[in-house]
Amino acid sequence: MRNIFIHNRFFWAFAAGILLFVISFPVPIVYPFAWAWMFLLAVACLLDYLLLFGPKVRFRVRRRTPKVLSLGDENPLSIEIQNLSNLAYSTEAVDELPFHFQQREFSKKFFAKKGASQKLTYQLRPLT
Repeated sequence: MRNIFIHNRFFWAFAAGILLFVISFPVPIVYPFAWAWMFLLAVACLLDYLLLFGPKVRFRVRRRTPKVLSLGDENPLSIEIQNLSNLAYSTEAVDELPFHFQQREFSKKFFAKKGASQKLTYQLRPLT
């Protein structure tokens, strides 16, 4: 089983479907629309899963750091990302930094075009 991150929009969309079913009790004409909504959401979720974890989704990622990180100065770091798949993706790179930097959730959002390479560079300074 692969790890997937379910966004809040997923839950809001299904909550809207549940609300349609609730509304369909006093207004029976809404009942087929509620089923259609739930069916479309299920198809969209399945399609998203297949596109995300299909066999042709591949990234090559390399993290570049200096051999020794300075404790008092800015440290240049970079992440090189190459999208080897046939689709473009809007994604987020999450970097697990050493505890000396005191940043628990460090991430960079980026857009990976199909077949393109991208380099994310950033500076870090330890706070200890």
